[in-house]
Amino acid sequence: MLTILRQLSKRARRMTGGSHIGVQHILVTVLFVLWSPVTLPICIGVAVMLLATDRIARQLSLSVHTRPQPAITHLRPRLKAGLYAIRWFLQTVNFAPIALKSTYILALDGVGRRSTARQQLRIANVPVDVYAASIEQSHREDVEYPIVVLLHGYNYGPLVCRRWMLVPIARTLQTLGCSVIVPEVDAKNTEDMEAIIRDLKSVLAWVGLHAGEMDGDADNVYIMGHGFGAYMALLLSVQSAAVQSRDDFRLQHPENDVRHPEVVLPNGLTEARIYAPEIESLVPKGLILLAPISDTQKYLEWEVSQGVTGLSPMRQILGRSCLFHSPAHLLFAARSVLTVEYLPSKMLIIHGGRDVVVQPSQSNMLEELLTGGGMLSVQKSFQPGLDHIDLLKGLDNAGLNKVSPVLNDVMAFVM
Repeated sequence: MLTILRQLSKRARRMTGGSHIGVQHILVTVLFVLWSPVTLPICIGVAVMLLATDRIARQLSLSVHTRPQPAITHLRPRLKAGLYAIRWFLQTVNFAPIALKSTYILALDGVGRRSTARQQLRIANVPVDVYAASIEQSHREDVEYPIVVLLHGYNYGPLVCRRWMLVPIARTLQTLGCSVIVPEVDAKNTEDMEAIIRDLKSVLAWVGLHAGEMDGDADNVYIMGHGFGAYMALLLSVQSAAVQSRDDFRLQHPENDVRHPEVVLPNGLTEARIYAPEIESLVPKGLILLAPISDTQKYLEWEVSQGVTGLSPMRQILGRSCLFHSPAHLLFAARSVLTVEYLPSKMLIIHGGRDVVVQPSQSNMLEELLTGGGMLSVQKSFQPGLDHIDLLKGLDNAGLNKVSPVLNDVMAFVM
């Protein structure tokens, strides 16, 4: 039998111009044909399920975004998109406990039992929730608490994260001695990266001016983001540092100065600019990046390989040239002129080994670029058993007596 299969494999290889077709492929094909009364209905059922899931996810995505959807007419990309959508629906189920807990807490707030713990504001047309640490701590006038600006991950498909879903996480940080700001900075109303950064800078400027009102320390502000939120925090800091470093270099080395011919500014760095320069926002002391996107080009290539470009808003948000919005490319372009003092003084990068939304290689690359650029205070925490949503769940301590590696890393970094 094996001899016959090997001969069939050789003949098939000759017919396909030398392409490798193993014995296993022939055996699977033969078994599929022999068991076709069973295998064929199963395959058709799975294909129909994947196509239906892709259709549902696409409609949910359209309900959030008003952008034109790329036409997908080929069967294979649609099946891949359906498989991705199923995985993301499972992620939604994984996130459900936090969302349900948020609903319960907000219901208690609605009847006035803990309404003072959360203050709702609007800053430059951005809805913001404020959790002052002094409400949960024994109030002391001489204490200034660290401030954490918490940015949610927005969405990469049918699941849309909103700030109200982060109530348990904000309450946990508040109880542990942090003042927490949760803004609704995302791409729901405008798919424009410059507008998103403008909103974030407006919130940070407000935090710098009003830190004392929440017993916070304006010199001890951290931006913590998850997924797309981590990407926003990173882009804001890297873009500003790269452009300022470039401008400093130009002042010190005019174009006709031939004393340093070895330093040539790349075109990407030459054309880069700081968004919303008129807004004087504070420079955070540190960044806490949970599953950050650092290389937008590689991330978009990964989306294409997964067949989810029609579900994710990233391509439309980043614009035609994603490299201008890529922290990794900006850091690499500015490597010879980068002044690390323009960056936050320290960074914490946390990534899960089972993350299928943002690949762990994104964090590995970011760490290498930061340390290679001269930044000394870069901490990286790799959690092998956690996926994308598990990082968020790890911030919800669900009781101060429970051990959460993610929360422990964050609090050790902040305090």
